[in-house]
Amino acid sequence: MRKLVTASVITIILMTALSMMSCSTGSDSKVDRATESELNIFADTTYHDLGKIAHGDIVCVNNTLTNPCSQTIGIREVSTDCSCTQATVDKTEIKAGEKATLRIEFDTHGNVGRQYHLVSVETTTGKTIKICIYAEVCRTKY
Repeated sequence: MRKLVTASVITIILMTALSMMSCSTGSDSKVDRATESELNIFADTTYHDLGKIAHGDIVCVNNTLTNPCSQTIGIREVSTDCSCTQATVDKTEIKAGEKATLRIEFDTHGNVGRQYHLVSVETTTGKTIKICIYAEVCRTKY
């Protein structure tokens, strides 16, 4: 009886540990239902404070996108909330354990004052990473 209880406890601990893993570790190329919602890429930062910048300047920042999972994750779409902000990724797929660069360009022409803009990166897993850009655009040079 005692061995049965011990075996049951060990089984429960192992099942809990396996269910808590963030990415699939198998070599199967199919995503099963248990890990599908956990697959995602991560940005090194989700907020860029550009500070005070002069009207007419174009400011560029780079983000690193990392895929810590054991499966390739594709980039479905990169979008911005304003035509003054452009964003591109150097890869359409990020293989397991690899990184990609997200380049964000903010053009201050036509903007003055506090600016908040959003960049969205949608993946083939259905997840979306959102990166916020903040700047205070001033008429004088800094």
